[in-house]
Amino acid sequence: MLAEFGYFRRAFQTILQVTDPQEWEAIADRRRQDTLVYLALKQISLGEDRSLAYPGYHAPEIQNDIKGLFGTYQEACDTATALLHSTGILSIIAKICQTSKIGQQLPNALCVHVCALQELHAILRIYEGVVCSTIGRMDEATLVKFHTDALKISYLFYPDFDTDAHPALHTSMQVDLKHRRVTYRDYDTSDDPPVLHRKDACVTPDYPLYKTFAQLTHQEENWGLLDDLSAIRTRKGWLKCLQEHCAEIRNHKVYWRKDADPYRVKYLRSAREARRKNREAGESN
Repeated sequence: MLAEFGYFRRAFQTILQVTDPQEWEAIADRRRQDTLVYLALKQISLGEDRSLAYPGYHAPEIQNDIKGLFGTYQEACDTATALLHSTGILSIIAKICQTSKIGQQLPNALCVHVCALQELHAILRIYEGVVCSTIGRMDEATLVKFHTDALKISYLFYPDFDTDAHPALHTSMQVDLKHRRVTYRDYDTSDDPPVLHRKDACVTPDYPLYKTFAQLTHQEENWGLLDDLSAIRTRKGWLKCLQEHCAEIRNHKVYWRKDADPYRVKYLRSAREARRKNREAGESN
């Protein structure tokens, strides 16, 4: 590139003429956020160590990112510090969670698969990173739950997340950041553990089983199985819901039960068709 163009800036300007500048800006913004998360968490790990005050502390690629994406090294550090301080303000955490395009929105929380953490807003990544640095993440965690009504994070373990359409919660670890308190709960021996719905909302579209999860959720919505989430929060409630709807789930698909009452099935089909028409009418308006 240097032999052909003389210097990198000229080469990049040529590249911009034949590519989409917005894609490059998106890449730069992503790297900018990654750098801020890195610098913020470094402040936690180094503590009183003043090494962070010197650019030479970081690897060459980090130094280049800071130089190319920020005005000065001090500006990058100050921005990272401001983000770090934001993790202690519940209103900021709650707003970011409630507007997040990644994760499953719950009444008082945002649930995200551990593999999707890197896609979250920088403040949430730093927030969770603080927990990992000071207390530690539950090793087998499947989901991370960001509470919006308190400065708390929960780690949830679903051993059958990929294989079970509605996996049962095995273990949870809740971290109360305000009081520095950790609470463990084991549901392994419970006969009515919490079960997970809408798995597709917890992962990103590039997750290997995303389409399978999304198709199941779409089916269940059409059948009316997810109309009352509070009633199906646990296994017994979910099984009762399936029975009332003459439904069973096999391989992440909904089927009519073979022993279902024909008249009940007829009624449910009619209700499902009415729901579909109402939904289409609403979308057209």
